[in-house]
Amino acid sequence: MRQIRQVLRLHLEAGLTYAQVGRALDMPKSTVGKFALLARAAGVDWPTAQNLDDDELQARLFRPAVPRAARHLEPDYVLIHQQLKGPGVTLQLLWQEYAQANPLAYKYTSFCSRLADRRAGVHRRRAAFDRARPAASPDRAAQN
Repeated sequence: MRQIRQVLRLHLEAGLTYAQVGRALDMPKSTVGKFALLARAAGVDWPTAQNLDDDELQARLFRPAVPRAARHLEPDYVLIHQQLKGPGVTLQLLWQEYAQANPLAYKYTSFCSRLADRRAGVHRRRAAFDRARPAASPDRAAQN
């Protein structure tokens, strides 16, 4: 935090360039620029930075990341898989129906790749289930 204060003091108060501040503090000018841009975006000038303690300055400059919400509506993969078994039904037709009904639909390429990933996951789970299931012994089968 001390370095951020020094960067802000030298750049904002003394008016030094990023390169000059970087040489004075032995840090890359890109880091100096990053700190200066963070301060500018947060509305922190040198008088404000002087009045803030380290925790407040850090909270102003480095705000927590906002969680990203899902922007796409997931299709019903089970229904799609079942519908693909029908005669004359193509993946392109199913995607067109899905896209027309949902404004937050995936594009066709993403739709296909996510469906392929889902199918691969089903096959992996099925194979793991088959390996975990004990094989029937021939003696036991003959007894029934």
